[in-house]
Formats: sequence, C-alpha cells, structure tokens
Amino acid sequence: MVIYPEIPATLLPLFKYFKLKASDQTGQILKEFITLENWPKKGFEFSSDSAEEKGRAYLRAAFSCLKREEILRLFSHTKFRASDLDGLMFENSVDPCFGMGIADYKDTKEDARFKLYSVYLDAQKKVDQVKHIHDVCKRIGLDFSLVGKDLDSFKEMRACSVDLYDNGVTGLKLYTPFLQTEDILGQYSSVFDKSTLHKYEKLLHTGILPETFLFCIRYGHSLRSARTDFSYRTTQVAPYLQAFDLSGAATRLYQELLMVIPTIRLAYISMDLDKRLRTQFYFEGTPQTSD
Repeated sequence: MVIYPEIPATLLPLFKYFKLKASDQTGQILKEFITLENWPKKGFEFSSDSAEEKGRAYLRAAFSCLKREEILRLFSHTKFRASDLDGLMFENSVDPCFGMGIADYKDTKEDARFKLYSVYLDAQKKVDQVKHIHDVCKRIGLDFSLVGKDLDSFKEMRACSVDLYDNGVTGLKLYTPFLQTEDILGQYSSVFDKSTLHKYEKLLHTGILPETFLFCIRYGHSLRSARTDFSYRTTQVAPYLQAFDLSGAATRLYQELLMVIPTIRLAYISMDLDKRLRTQFYFEGTPQTSD
C-alpha cells in the first residue's frame, strides 16, 4: 500500500486517480496546486476528448484563477521555466488572471502538452490585448497577420492561451467574450462553411444549446480553425452526455470523477463540427477538504 503522508486523507482518492491516469510530473503539479493559498476557491477542471472514431486515452486537466507567481510554481515541475513563460504573460503580478492546462499521455511516446492561459477579463487593470497578442506571436514565431482580422472583427478577446509541447512545438488560441448563440447563423456565419452552418442550424432547433457561447480560434503556423464553447454550469449531466458524447469518452470520465469528486458538474461543452466531428466535455469541481 502506497502512503502519501503529505496529502490530506480526503484528497487521497484524487491522487490515486492521478497516479493511475497520469505521469509523476502531473502528480507533482497537483501536489503543488494544493499548497497554493486558498486553493479550493480556484478553478480545477478535467476534460474528455470524444470523437466519432476511437480516440486516444489521456488525462486532460486545467487549473485557473491563478496569480503570476502561482503559475510559475506549477510550471516549475515541467521543462518550462520562468524565462520561457514571462514574455507569454501580460504584465500583472496581483490579480488571479492566469491558468495552466495539461494534456498528459503518460505511457505513450507522445509529448506532453501544456497550456498557459492569460485571461484578460479577469484583470482589474485593462490590458492592451493587441500588443500582448502581437508580442506572443513574435515570441512563438507565428505570423501576426493570421490573427489580425479576428482582432478587428471581435474588438475584444476574453483570453488567449499558448500551447507548449515538450518537443518545442507551439500554438496560439484566442477566446472571445460570450456571444449570442443565435448569431452563429447570423453575423458570425462567415467563420464556418455552409455544411458546418447546416449542422449548427439543426442543433439550434433542438433547443439543447444554451443562449450564449464563445469562439475558441486556433492558430498554428499558416493554419486557422475555430470551435464553439458552450457554458452549462450544471450537475444535470445525463441529457448532454446522451446528446453530445460521440464515443463514450465523456461518460466514462464523468463516472470516474464522480467517485473522487462527488460534487462534479458540467462546465463547458466544446464542439468541432466542421470536418472531423469532435466534442470535449469540461467537468469542474473541488474535492472535499474536511473529514
């Protein structure tokens, strides 16, 4: 039997889950997370990757509402150091406006991927978003012209994230503020082709989508694509699993998480409906911290 004397007894089920699903590196990041001041009040999410064809098994987790110093502490357990990250975050050492994402493949040969989130709308002082995104593009070697039109179209972004792979590959994602779902077929219809818009039109008629959504716009080197993120914030998960879980991956993740985080709830559903049908379910919750 493995004993973790430094971990509260009520958190042991979660750590055992991490040990089963993820690498030691991810376990160290979780241990660091629970040393942060007031950590139960911070954001803590798990997500699935559900596609029509069988997907890969890996753990996806994210920590949010973190200050700059806290982000650096979590990343200290990776190959990325403060000097790598400093230029990717906007200037703010006070507000909890940063986050970290993990895609951990554990026993495969694939490189781990980390995300560094900068959440503009969580900063008390207004951020020069265009300058920050321009600086990020320059730092990761991405052509700023790929994102310039989107910044003109949406005027303001909710957040950005930088993908950091162990093998040196990088990417950028921009997240819009919440928009009206019905406008996918209206003022935002140019984002998608006709066949994708037809899929959204069918979904809108079902009434299962919430009133608002946000775009996640993804940029690689010379590539651009978009997905839609719908916010649910509910513990009534079954109807959405039935409607949107393409491969059963989200259902399996939800059932596993219920055993370690009984208060788990559905936060977001992300959808790719263009060429390869794909959904991601984001679950959030904090383990109980008292006996």
